[in-house]
Amino acid sequence: MAYKCRWKFAVAWNRFRKYSKFTNVDLNEVVYERDAFICYNSSDSGWVCHDLLDHLDSSGISTVIHHRDFLPGSVLEETIRESIDRSRFTVLVLSPDFLDSNWCRLEMHVARNRIISEGRDVIVPIILREFPTSQVTRTLAGILSKSYLQWTDDPEGQALFWDKLITKLKHGGNLKPLEN
Repeated sequence: MAYKCRWKFAVAWNRFRKYSKFTNVDLNEVVYERDAFICYNSSDSGWVCHDLLDHLDSSGISTVIHHRDFLPGSVLEETIRESIDRSRFTVLVLSPDFLDSNWCRLEMHVARNRIISEGRDVIVPIILREFPTSQVTRTLAGILSKSYLQWTDDPEGQALFWDKLITKLKHGGNLKPLEN
């Protein structure tokens, strides 16, 4: 049945997208409180706080991170959703510990839902540390199939990494994967 009606579905979907208020959202028309929500596991907080935030702050990029910006006593799930919705992008700092964390997975799914509702890519994935392919979910595989950045220990690679990340967060556009 679904196979026979596939063209009707495609036409209906295209009409929906054409008249939907969320298609082709212009980043310059929407006002966000912050440039990026940073999603990471606490085991990676050293790199996030000392490398990532230093570079982003010095480039004038405003960020939201839970240990600094969330109010004690607030409902965590609501605060996560509101913070992600009020940020232009969500940066996922991926590592084996990230993939083991229920909270990190929740943040990733909230950001993924924004892609669906707004019709634009709002996720900037960073592979900080390699992880086994057995940990990769369908959602993460879909996110990584588009574009990602990979952290490297090579100083020249790091300079390119920071340039691409800051350009993406300031101006949007496409990201190409970095090779080591």
